[in-house]
Amino acid sequence: MDHTAVIARLLSHVAAAGGIRAFARKAALSEVHVRDCITGRKRPGPSVMSAIGVERRVTYVVVGVDA
Repeated sequence: MDHTAVIARLLSHVAAAGGIRAFARKAALSEVHVRDCITGRKRPGPSVMSAIGVERRVTYVVVGVDA
């Protein structure tokens, strides 16, 4: 899942809740923060991602001849 898919999922949850204000209230988040994530001003942090059922994981992959 990439950043675009995370935002799409966030938008889906916002729509299901009835709007940004309703989603933020239900998830105990700042309405401004949720709006900033949707508009791209901020990246979703752990609280937003938890509210939409997503967890950020980072992986490292060996590439090249030494693999």
